[in-house]
Amino acid sequence: MSRLKAKIKLNLPDLDVSLDPSTPVFLPSTPCSARTAVPWYAERAVPCDEVRPENFETSSQTLYQEFLALAHVGRERSRSDAMALANVKKNRYENIHPYNDSRVVLKRTASNDMGYINASIVGCRKEYIAAQGPLPHTQMDFWRMMVETQAEALVMLTRVDDESRHKSCAYWEPQVLASFREAHGITVTLSSEQTFPSHTERTFLLTSDDAPPRTLTQYHFTEWPDHDVPDLTAILDFHKRIRQCHAGMLVVHCSAGVGRTGSFCAIDMLLSKLVNGEPINIPETVATLRKYRMHMCQTLEQYTFIYDLVKEAISHLPR
Repeated sequence: MSRLKAKIKLNLPDLDVSLDPSTPVFLPSTPCSARTAVPWYAERAVPCDEVRPENFETSSQTLYQEFLALAHVGRERSRSDAMALANVKKNRYENIHPYNDSRVVLKRTASNDMGYINASIVGCRKEYIAAQGPLPHTQMDFWRMMVETQAEALVMLTRVDDESRHKSCAYWEPQVLASFREAHGITVTLSSEQTFPSHTERTFLLTSDDAPPRTLTQYHFTEWPDHDVPDLTAILDFHKRIRQCHAGMLVVHCSAGVGRTGSFCAIDMLLSKLVNGEPINIPETVATLRKYRMHMCQTLEQYTFIYDLVKEAISHLPR
């Protein structure tokens, strides 16, 4: 299969998504009578017997309107825990916070009496944890989250540094793991590391005195630039590799834990529906994610990329 790049050719004005969350936004075609009833995106579903690439051909203007109309979803929910004085320094970006009612709550400690970490539980069945890239002073909490949630698969979608900007700590370095063992009595051992053209896989063994040993696998995709989109084939192969090995909950993070992270979660949800022969609704999928964590699928280019990837995946479905 040839390597494909998403075809994004948009000539649109800059998009301002910093809207007043109390002011709903609707597509121009949405009737007034429907604005307080069924959300507009509920009508965007493509039935399973009509799932063909041509049914996802959408104009640039429609994509822009859809993306703009999704800007308000979830934004009315409280983020006060993230903005508490003790927690402000634990946020990588001052404008990206988990919602109070969907944030991951760690066991409370003397140094973290709110159990705070910038991470969100996503999905009614807790299908994902979406998190920011750990900061130097939040790496211990990040590993605690891995232990307390009994995570088995961890997806990292950013490089440690991207265009000379620090995006995430390398939380698997020996000195970090040694500090975690000293602080929490849990030994995390990097037992294997394999490098592939677009990603690296690291397997960790977690052991402690009061729990049986278990493994955690990190899938580190290194070819997704910040605020941009990756190669279609590369990300499809990467996703296939993960789901061949893990069927359950995924912990997913990039730098802020919203753009690339949200796009990947949307891709995973939509590809699962494709495989199971369910209707496909891209805007509703993104809306669902944004009800759990703000700005999921952060840019118009990422939103368009999801459409391109779904079309590509459909073209390879067995007929």
